[in-house]
Amino acid sequence: MAERAGKNETSLEKVGAKLKGNITFVDKSSNLVSLVTVLAFELGGIQDKFLGIFPKYGVSEEELRKQAWKYGDVLSVHLKKGEFSGMQEELIQLGAINIKPNLMIMEGRGKVLFPLYADFILNKGKANSTERRMRVRIFGIVLPTLILLLSPLITIVSKVAAAPVPN
Repeated sequence: MAERAGKNETSLEKVGAKLKGNITFVDKSSNLVSLVTVLAFELGGIQDKFLGIFPKYGVSEEELRKQAWKYGDVLSVHLKKGEFSGMQEELIQLGAINIKPNLMIMEGRGKVLFPLYADFILNKGKANSTERRMRVRIFGIVLPTLILLLSPLITIVSKVAAAPVPN
């Protein structure tokens, strides 16, 4: 996601847009459930319920309906005035930023490693070739395996790093 945001930001900069604030929404599913739905989407394009038991990929529409409305007044006031100073602070007061350190660490690693995997796949044969499909399958095994192994470790490290240091 951070990768997509970076590309959008660059495109928006080209047309003179300026970032004025952020609102985050987080998938409330457990890490393992999110792993399955993300892989179903990324490797198979499946956005709906996967296998009939896993929730729909991403932030649920119900969660968006429950949370998004509370930012409307702040955004409306600042848009009407054309003045955005202080808007982010108001949004933060309403809970607009929900950052999970363990997810940030995982996404940071993914942002570094994904181009390596992409090159590994792209450098073998043409699209839909047998050689390339084999590399996609390898990626489909390596990625969840690494996430399953590293996710608990990164969660522990992020909680230890965030814990207050005794005097």
